[in-house]
Amino acid sequence: QSDILYILVSFSLVGANFQLDQATKKLILSTTAVCTALSIVSPSYCSSSPLNKYDLYSSSYDVLNGGSLTKFLGLDDLRRNIATDLHGDILEVAIGTGLQLPYYDWSKINTFVGIDSSKEMLNIASRSLDIILGQFDSSQIEKISLTHILEVADVESTKLKDNQFDYVVDTFSMCVFDNPRAALSEMKRVVKPNGRIVLLENSRSTFPPLGFIQDVFEPIVTPLAKNCRWNVNVPGIAASLDLIQVQGSEQQLGTIFQGSFIKKED
Repeated sequence: QSDILYILVSFSLVGANFQLDQATKKLILSTTAVCTALSIVSPSYCSSSPLNKYDLYSSSYDVLNGGSLTKFLGLDDLRRNIATDLHGDILEVAIGTGLQLPYYDWSKINTFVGIDSSKEMLNIASRSLDIILGQFDSSQIEKISLTHILEVADVESTKLKDNQFDYVVDTFSMCVFDNPRAALSEMKRVVKPNGRIVLLENSRSTFPPLGFIQDVFEPIVTPLAKNCRWNVNVPGIAASLDLIQVQGSEQQLGTIFQGSFIKKED
């Protein structure tokens, strides 16, 4: 998600010559330089390969998508915010290396399922979860370890039961799904009638000039951003599936969307 943000800010703010103070300009240039450097060091970062190629750069994924820089940009706070009230039975789709795992309150979780298309990413997530569970006493560890599952699965077509989870969580993955509408439809299928779908996503900006720039440069940016299409209209897709938005906010000129949805009553 960070690399998309860096490219987005560079194209839209620097390229469009918006009036910015010197500190902001320096931040834009420095973060763009980091993204570019990592792309050179790890060519797979510039690959236009589909999701299963995440195996190739699973070991370097957290370098750009986690750490002090994402904390400075406020992404850690956003991850923390969406996890505050989650409890019961939880599904996290496209869990990746487990960047969201530290923000859950595990004492409130009955069942946790994490799915991803990349086995290597899941291996890293599993190690992260082991570290997190190691912070609990023996009775808590026994309870949680018996009820968490990490497995390879296609989010657009899972084998999970209907109405199974209290919360379905996705962070920064709608942009990389081949069919984001199908993925969100599957999340809708498996969440309970009174449950919530919680999203933290790259999305098409609600600021028209910036949204236009995203549309124009999408074919160029997507291969540079691990196949993440930065102009996916996440709230629009949710609306097309008759999901009701009960909470929502925008960050970074509307290019990051945070929101939760419930099913429409029959």
